Amino acid sequence: MNLLPDGTTHGLSSGYLQNRRRPPWLVSLCIMCKYYAHMTEKLNAASAAKLAKIIRETRISHGLTLEILGSKCGVHHSQLSRFEQGKMVRVSKNLKLICTFLHIDIPPNKNDVEQMQSLFSRIERLITSSQSSERAIESLVSALEELTFG
Repeated sequence: MNLLPDGTTHGLSSGYLQNRRRPPWLVSLCIMCKYYAHMTEKLNAASAAKLAKIIRETRISHGLTLEILGSKCGVHHSQLSRFEQGKMVRVSKNLKLICTFLHIDIPPNKNDVEQMQSLFSRIERLITSSQSSERAIESLVSALEELTFG
């Protein structure tokens, strides 16, 4: 079942989320989980090196210097240089800004996908346990949306 608007799957095989229309708050929760998952994702050395090479090649192909790209994204050029050298451990907010600006997709980590599947399974169990759980999760999502998006 495709739960997220971009067509990625959440890994649930049956139950509430498959057999009922998805409420808007649940779609919002899935989008926020996917967004924040990248911010906690650790990069191994090979992934960091590969992403660094892509960032550098993309920046150069667009005719941008480190200083110009940094000013356009609000990221200091020295941090951009570290990104291009593969000196990043996590997918930070600034790394995500750079990748978004350059239209570079950050490949999901296998552990990230497993954590998402586990989270969706936990949410499904909560929702099916009672209507009050469903209402509580909906309230939580509304509060998170307010904090995140204003």
